Amino acid sequence: MKRTVNIVQARQPKRGRYIGEGHHEYFLTPDGLPAMHFRWRGLLFNGSKMDFIFPRDVVQIGLIADDAAKSATRWSSAHGASLKGGAGGVVTSLVSAAIGAAATRTSGIKGFGVVYKNEDGILLAFMAVAPPEIVDEIFRAVPLEKHDKSTEAPASPEPTKESKT
Repeated sequence: MKRTVNIVQARQPKRGRYIGEGHHEYFLTPDGLPAMHFRWRGLLFNGSKMDFIFPRDVVQIGLIADDAAKSATRWSSAHGASLKGGAGGVVTSLVSAAIGAAATRTSGIKGFGVVYKNEDGILLAFMAVAPPEIVDEIFRAVPLEKHDKSTEAPASPEPTKESKT
């Protein structure tokens, strides 16, 4: 079974290409760096197949709360199923979306968000889910200065001297 990173939400730029939603094959480069295969998506044409090497291509990375990751996974699956409703009309699309959302497996996944630059230098972002061992491997490889600091516990204040009166 192929190991994949599932991009469940992707920000689309007004111009330029972006990494789209869907399952992307996860692998380690010959240097042992975590990466995924992807194809640039654009308004008119898709680009060539490329490799997103996390330590090199990430501008910022952060964990996403488990409940938010599971919810995004369900909605992503429901959205995909509703698009396949096709000629059946609105009711069929809604039923397909509900079945898709209910059938989506959300156990054993961990969510993370990535900010990256496209080939035009525009900052974009995606939210993805993957098995915890893949997410942990990615986070270990990405330099700490690229990790989101907002999820860390705030530093405890230094004790102050009480004034005597």
